[in-house]
Amino acid sequence: MNNLKKYVDYLNTLHNANAGNENTIAESQVKNDFYPLIKVERKIGNLLYEKLIQENIVLILTGHAGDGKTSLLSQILLRGNAIKNKQALKTKDRVLLNDKSLFYIKDLSEFGEVEQYNALKEGMINSEEGSSIIISNVGPLIKNLKKYYQEKGINSIDTESEILNAIDNNLGEKLEFDSYKSNVFIVNIAKINNTGFVSEFIDKILNPELWKDDFVNKDNAIYKNFEYLFKNKERVKKFVQTFYQWQYEHDQRSTIRQIVAHIAYSLTGNNTLDEANELKFADNNFAHFFFGYKDGKLDEEGQQIDSIRKIVELRLDEKKSEIDYKFFVEENLSSLPLEIAKEFENIFYDDISVESFKENRKALRRLYYFWGENNLENNYLSNIYSEQFLEYLQYKNGKQGYKDLDEKIFGALHRFFTGQTLDSGNRKKIYLTLKREGNYVQNVQLILGEISKKDIKLEFLKSENFLEEYEYKPYLKVRGNKQDKKIKLNYPLIKYFDELNEGLVKTKLEAHLSNGVDSLKAVLINLFKEEDQSEINFLITTNRGMEVYCLEIDEKLEMYRD
Repeated sequence: MNNLKKYVDYLNTLHNANAGNENTIAESQVKNDFYPLIKVERKIGNLLYEKLIQENIVLILTGHAGDGKTSLLSQILLRGNAIKNKQALKTKDRVLLNDKSLFYIKDLSEFGEVEQYNALKEGMINSEEGSSIIISNVGPLIKNLKKYYQEKGINSIDTESEILNAIDNNLGEKLEFDSYKSNVFIVNIAKINNTGFVSEFIDKILNPELWKDDFVNKDNAIYKNFEYLFKNKERVKKFVQTFYQWQYEHDQRSTIRQIVAHIAYSLTGNNTLDEANELKFADNNFAHFFFGYKDGKLDEEGQQIDSIRKIVELRLDEKKSEIDYKFFVEENLSSLPLEIAKEFENIFYDDISVESFKENRKALRRLYYFWGENNLENNYLSNIYSEQFLEYLQYKNGKQGYKDLDEKIFGALHRFFTGQTLDSGNRKKIYLTLKREGNYVQNVQLILGEISKKDIKLEFLKSENFLEEYEYKPYLKVRGNKQDKKIKLNYPLIKYFDELNEGLVKTKLEAHLSNGVDSLKAVLINLFKEEDQSEINFLITTNRGMEVYCLEIDEKLEMYRD
């Protein structure tokens, strides 16, 4: 078997479209000849290596299955000459990391209950003379750490709380319990934005040295896939990374294993190199495979891959694009490579069903997303997602600011609490009101407090997660009556702010968005609620706009306008 056939077969072991793909598991990966050629040296691995060398710590890696914990362990051990390439990891072992003692546990969950605790204690003891790395799921980790510290006389309730905080926050700080300072350092991989992995992995997997073959049929669909991908690599990387960033911002983060599976499947369509000789490239290429399509229809095997199920649900290829007019009105396919355009040039004239024509429109959009030739670099992405989302990503990278976002947030909060737009109220003040749930416009509302416009500001602040040092995250900074506070926001909430300002009314919010809105309201009311209850104020909608009335209760009930 020539090298390219072996490489394509290897790519087909990286996804789970077929049962029994052994290389979807990290332990099998490291032993494969191709693994050193496509592995991505992750920045987090180098940061953690430096910490292990500089001081004696117990580094605990936790996170979801497929987050790359075992691969990180291998990367650290390889850099420190503790293992050799393709060397399998032991369940636990004591090695030298550049002449420094290191004890590691590949996965604490692989041990029985008693052995788990003994192995963890072994790691703790080794940190007296060197460092330790322990990989563990959250459950066994909390149970065994609590037991360890309980033996040291530390209150188990405080222990669990501190461990959970460390897992949740990823601040790069060692565990502390009152006066006791430990050398335990917990890193939750599931809290790290790993979309940056996408670009480097595509570069590695498209290394031309891996695709050299004197005997390959140049019309082979998989080989042509490589050629088109290599030629359009930057456009492809941008589309793929933006998709994963969209998922991440909507709390649908993909693991490293899921990203690898999706991209590997999109290269081959789960076909061997020989099978690809019989495939028509226009219907079987990365653009279609990435969306779960083969030969013009959804592929059941492909939908075994988590990310493909998600992209099918998003229906991105049904969204109107900047190219639609040229394609479907002018019937001009010149923005596609000639070879692909020829395969579709008759779809406007053939007598086909409405459903087939609809599927062809989706297919052409998919092809354009990856292979399109134009100078309007971001237009198609803003059509698919939104211009606002692309601006948001720029701001997250610290490159530019949002347009008028403070004003939009002020307007959205005004509408949250009063049901009225800024035009109908005070443009420098928000009244925090109590009104019936589900009744968007209410003529009389009880005022609980008020916020001045100068007391709230949106800022993108550098991530407190030490492993995301180049990422900025959105916070609403407020100066309250009792204290100042930073309230963490997310993209769906910021998007909702923008929609409110555009006049959109949602009668029912998605659960995660509803929780975010309710939580924000509760925090703001707590910060700005008036303590003095001697007066009862109401916000009343009149034909002159919103007006504040004060209710005084004495021998004679009176209400007057403030």
